[in-house]
Amino acid sequence: MSRTSRAFIGWSVFLLILIGAGIYAWAIQLQEGLIVTGMRNIVSWGVYITLFAFFVGISAGGLIVSSSAHVFGIEEFKPVAKVATTLAAACVAVAAISIIPDLGRPERIPYLILYGNPISPLIWDFTVIMVYLILCIVDLWFMLRADLARKGSKFTFGFNDTSPQAVARDGKVVKAISFIALPTAIMLHTVTAWIFGTQIARSWWYTALIAPIFLASAMISGLALVILTILALQWRSSIKLPDKTLNTLAKLLAVIIPIDLFLIGNDFVIRLWAAAPSETLPLTLIFEGPFFPFFIYEWIVGALLPFLLLLHPKLRVKPKVLGLAALLVLTGVLAYRVELVVPAYIYPPIVFPPGISRGEYGAGASSFNLYGIYYPTWVELTIGVALFSIIAFIVTVIVRAFPIWGKEY
Repeated sequence: MSRTSRAFIGWSVFLLILIGAGIYAWAIQLQEGLIVTGMRNIVSWGVYITLFAFFVGISAGGLIVSSSAHVFGIEEFKPVAKVATTLAAACVAVAAISIIPDLGRPERIPYLILYGNPISPLIWDFTVIMVYLILCIVDLWFMLRADLARKGSKFTFGFNDTSPQAVARDGKVVKAISFIALPTAIMLHTVTAWIFGTQIARSWWYTALIAPIFLASAMISGLALVILTILALQWRSSIKLPDKTLNTLAKLLAVIIPIDLFLIGNDFVIRLWAAAPSETLPLTLIFEGPFFPFFIYEWIVGALLPFLLLLHPKLRVKPKVLGLAALLVLTGVLAYRVELVVPAYIYPPIVFPPGISRGEYGAGASSFNLYGIYYPTWVELTIGVALFSIIAFIVTVIVRAFPIWGKEY
C-alpha cells in the first residue's frame, strides 16, 4: 500500500469517527429533545443556524469562483473550477443537512414542501438551495464527463464520446450552466440573508445591508476555502497548479476583505447613530460583552491581519503564508456568523417584567427572563464538528475517486 493510500484511509477513518460521534449526539438529542442543547425559548437559534449561514456562504463563494472562469473568461480560475464546484456542492448539501438537527421534529420536513407558504423566504431559500445543488452536480458532471469516459467509468451513464466535438459540446454546456449558476449563487446568499433581514421584530437583522454583507462574506470565505483546499491537495500530492492561479485568487481575496469590513462597519455606524436601544443593545454585547472576543477575532485576526499578509507581493506567494491568511479569513467569517445570529436573541422584543418564559423549570427560580443566555452544549458542538467532517469527507472522496485535475497539472 502506497503512502498516499495509507494517508487517504487514515484521514477517511478519522472523519468517519467524527461523523459517527455527531450521529450519536444527534440520537441523544432526538431521544431527549432540544433541552440537551443550549437553546431555549428566548434564544432559539444557535450553533446549527450559525453553521447553516456559514456553509451557505462558502458554498456560494465557491461556485462564483467556478462560474466566473467561464462567464468572464478568467483563465486563472479554470484550473480550480472543478475543485470550486466540488466544494460548492459539498457545502450547500451540508448546509441543508445542518437545518435538520435544529428541528425538534425532523419527521415534519415534508410539511415544508406540502404546506409551505409560497411568500415565505424559507420556501424561497429551500427552492434556491435545491436548484443550486442540482446545478453544482450537473455542472461538475459535464466538466468531468470526458475524463470519466477515457477512464471507462460507469458515471458517464453511457455518454462515452471523447471526440473533440463532444468535448467542445461539454464546454458549451458548462458555459451555459455557468451563466445560470452565477446569478443562482448570488440569489442563494441573498435569499438566505432575507430570512434574517425580513424579521422586523429583530432589529439586529432588519437592515437593507444584510444581503450585501452576506454576499461579501460569501466571496471572501469561498475564496479562502478554495485556496486552502488547493494548498492542502498540493501538499499531499504531486499536483502543481500555476502560481498565477493562486496569486490571482489571493489578490481577489485581498480586494474583497476591505469591502466586507466597510459594509459591516457602515452598518455599525448607522446603528450607533440611531442610538435606539433595540439597535445599540446587540452592539453592546459585541463591543464590550460576551461577544467581544468574536468581534476582535473577526476584525483583527480574521480580516486585517490576512489583508496585510495578502497585500505584500512577496508574502502572498508563499504557500504557508497564503494558507494561514485563508484559514484566518475563513474562521473570521465564522466568528461574524456567531455575532450575527445569537446577539439578536439575547434581548427579546418584550422588555417588561416578567419577560419571556425560558421554556424550562428551575426549583426556587423564575421561569421567566428579560434577557437570554446561550452556551452551546457538547451535543451541539459534536454535531457541528460532524457537519464540517461531512464536507471534508465528501471532498476527499470526490478528489480521490474522480479526475478533478487535468493531465497538465
